[in-house]
Amino acid sequence: MMRIKLLPLLATAAFLAIVGPPPGGASASLDPSIVLSIETPTDGVNTGVGLVRGFALSPGGIDYVEWTLDGDDMGPLPYGGARGDVSAIHPGFPDSPAPGYATAWNWGLLDPGEHTIVVTAHGLDGGEKSVLRAFETTRFGPETFLSADEISLDSFKIQGLSTTGGSFHDVTLKWSKADQQFMIHAIETTCSPCAGILVSAPSNLMVTSSGGLADLSWTAPLLPSSSFPAPLGYLVERRFDGAPFETVGLVAIGKTEFTDDVDVSTEADPGTFDWRVRAVFASMVTAPSNVDSITIAP
Repeated sequence: MMRIKLLPLLATAAFLAIVGPPPGGASASLDPSIVLSIETPTDGVNTGVGLVRGFALSPGGIDYVEWTLDGDDMGPLPYGGARGDVSAIHPGFPDSPAPGYATAWNWGLLDPGEHTIVVTAHGLDGGEKSVLRAFETTRFGPETFLSADEISLDSFKIQGLSTTGGSFHDVTLKWSKADQQFMIHAIETTCSPCAGILVSAPSNLMVTSSGGLADLSWTAPLLPSSSFPAPLGYLVERRFDGAPFETVGLVAIGKTEFTDDVDVSTEADPGTFDWRVRAVFASMVTAPSNVDSITIAP
């Protein structure tokens, strides 16, 4: 069984450019009247089974579309897919009703790193146009194809995902053998819309001195409903002798305690330290908790 570690995917620099003669030797005129676009692969990191996909239009009609991968001729791309979105933007071309091209490809077949594809559209009138896309691929080690039983974690849930409009969702991702990547398996909307919903502040903050440091503990805020997402974390704020509060710590999700390494021993400068905490949600930060203090006598 292969063990995996989920890491954030980092986008890489890439570009989209019109190029001259396509690889393979035959010269071609650069026809500016041809509209040609590569939509996928994207110019970031690509993984699993995806599509080489885009659209092409020519005033004289498209004859065929072909592509190369890292300089290797990959042959023609299936052409003629209906694309209502493209047709609305580019009306009047002979191919406007069906300008899409697409073919499936397993990016796991490629070594991780940078790659390029070139898509060339050939017009019925002899004009040609090529577009280049630089992109990056990644995969799980040397494996080019994995089934669910070869993954130690075949599904997981992201809680509290917010979307524009003020909704919160719990999203379950599950490994798809066919797609060779984690795909959305289920979406549970926890509240929609969430705007205007008030969440209480954390409560019962207590601060004690331990070994010359300040130990904080508190109670999580009361949520509006059992389906409302839990806090993403907490902000810990501190002030000294009535000065403005400043953030001194960020507590990870699920924890309601914190140790502040400020010196509160009997040898510290005299004065009063105050603490309070706020809960952090995807689209809001609550009001502060009650204030608790430690006073250092002169």
